[in-house]
Amino acid sequence: GCFACHRVYETGGQLGPELTRVGSRLNYEAIEKVLTDPRSVNPQGTMPPTPLSHEERDALAAFLAKMK
Repeated sequence: GCFACHRVYETGGQLGPELTRVGSRLNYEAIEKVLTDPRSVNPQGTMPPTPLSHEERDALAAFLAKMK
C-alpha cells in the first residue's frame, strides 16, 4: 500500500514524498490527478497507478487535501 513508500506522521516508508502536510502543497484536483495517473504528473516517477475505485480515490484525495 501507500505506506510502503510514503510517510504520514512518522509512519511508513521514505521512498516517496512525505504526505503529512501534502494539502499545503497540492489541492484536491492535483492529488486526484497523481492518484489517477502518477506518470502524467512526474514521468520519471516510480509511483504506480493506484488500484482504487473512483469513490475510494475521491475519498483519499479529499482526505489528503485536508492535511495541512
